[in-house]
Amino acid sequence: MALTSTYYKWGILGGFVGAILMVLVMLAAGMSMGMPQALILRALGVGVLGIAPGDFMGTMLGGLVIHLITGTFIIASILVAVTLAVKRQLLVTNAGRGLGIGLLAGAVVYFVWGLPMLYLVMAPSAVKAVVATMGVSMTMAKGMLMAKIGYVAVAFFFAHLVYGATWGVLVGFGVSRASGKGGNGSRSAGSSQFKCPTCGAAFASKNELMEHGKVHMSSTPKQEFKCPACGATFASQQELMDHKAKAHPM
Repeated sequence: MALTSTYYKWGILGGFVGAILMVLVMLAAGMSMGMPQALILRALGVGVLGIAPGDFMGTMLGGLVIHLITGTFIIASILVAVTLAVKRQLLVTNAGRGLGIGLLAGAVVYFVWGLPMLYLVMAPSAVKAVVATMGVSMTMAKGMLMAKIGYVAVAFFFAHLVYGATWGVLVGFGVSRASGKGGNGSRSAGSSQFKCPTCGAAFASKNELMEHGKVHMSSTPKQEFKCPACGATFASQQELMDHKAKAHPM
C-alpha cells in the first residue's frame, strides 16, 4: 500500500511536470518552423472542446487545460497502473531505471495516443484555426500544414519522450527516497531491490521486505536439544544441561 501511494503521488507530479515540458517543446518547435503561434494548443481547443477557431485566447487556454488534464491524470495514472501491474520488468525503483522505463513509456504513448490524435484531431482543427486567424483559403491552409506535418510529428515524438523521461525520473526519485536510498539512482535496477534471503522475492523498500519476512517466521523450524537418557526435548543447550543435572545425575 505504501509503495502504491508513493508511486501514484510521484506519478501525478511527474505527469504534470512532463506535460508542461511537452508544451514548451512544441511551442519552441512551432516557432522554429514558422508556424502560427501556439497552433498545436489551439488545435486541441478547437478539436476537443469545439471552441470557435477564431477565438485565439479561448482555443489556446482550452487546449492547454485539456493537455494538462490528460498528461497529469489520465496518461500518468495509466503508466502508474501498468508499471505496478507488470512490476518485476517495469517497476521504477530509482531515477536511473525510471529514465529508461519513462523513455519507453513516452514512445508507446506517442504511437498509441499522440500520433493518432495529431493526424485525426489536431491537424484538421489546426487548418480551421489557420483559416480563421490568417484569413487564407482552406486549400492554402492545408498546403501550409501538410508541408510541415512530418516535422511536427517528429517534434511531437520528441516531446513525448521528454514527458516519459520526466515521469519516470520523478517516480524513481520519489520511490527511492521513500525507501531511504536517496534519489540519485546510482544503484543498478537489480541491486536497488531488497531481496528476501529465504525465498528470493524482491521488494522496493526495506519496510516491505520486513513485512514479507513475517510469512516465513511461523514456518522456520526451531532447533531442539534432545535428552539421550529420556528423550525429553529442550529449546537450548543450557536447558538440556540443567535437566540432565537434575533428572539424571551421574
